[in-house]
Amino acid sequence: MALNYTHFADNLRKIRKEKGLTQKELADLLGVSKRTIINYESQDSAPSDRILEKIVTTLDISLEEILGYLRNEDFEKKIELLQQLNFMEEKGSFERHDLEDSLLSLINEKASFKKMIEGFSEEGIDRLLDNKLGGKINKTAEEKINLINADFDGRIQQTILDLEENYKNGMIMFSPMIPHSK
Repeated sequence: MALNYTHFADNLRKIRKEKGLTQKELADLLGVSKRTIINYESQDSAPSDRILEKIVTTLDISLEEILGYLRNEDFEKKIELLQQLNFMEEKGSFERHDLEDSLLSLINEKASFKKMIEGFSEEGIDRLLDNKLGGKINKTAEEKINLINADFDGRIQQTILDLEENYKNGMIMFSPMIPHSK
């Protein structure tokens, strides 16, 4: 059974304050840096099993108190879904679907374009490509196709970068950020 760190950060902060300890004081008692405690309380990292045991012993609490509960697999899935919904509601980050849908749409559009040009005659493809490029340009059909594909690739790459940036900054949750210990 995997340990659930969903409530760890909030529980650690709450229990630390109830015990009248600062982050620095708790860090000193555990033999870690203040930054480590800050990271635990902001869900940037989770403690190793050894440190978790020290936290429980030092604060004189049970494992269930600090973690909130142990979870089974079905319960885990429900919690992860609730976390995503709560996070999105709190952060107002419903654009998650917009960016992901935009990426899928671009990929689909590129695939459709490739399939579409296969069925055209040379004359028809030239008109189609000029239309796709926004006007007639003096390039071969192959060069025009390469330009269009490069445009698709650039837009796809930019959307991926936007998604990565949003994931990294916590604006969008790719998946719940729950560290697991085995």
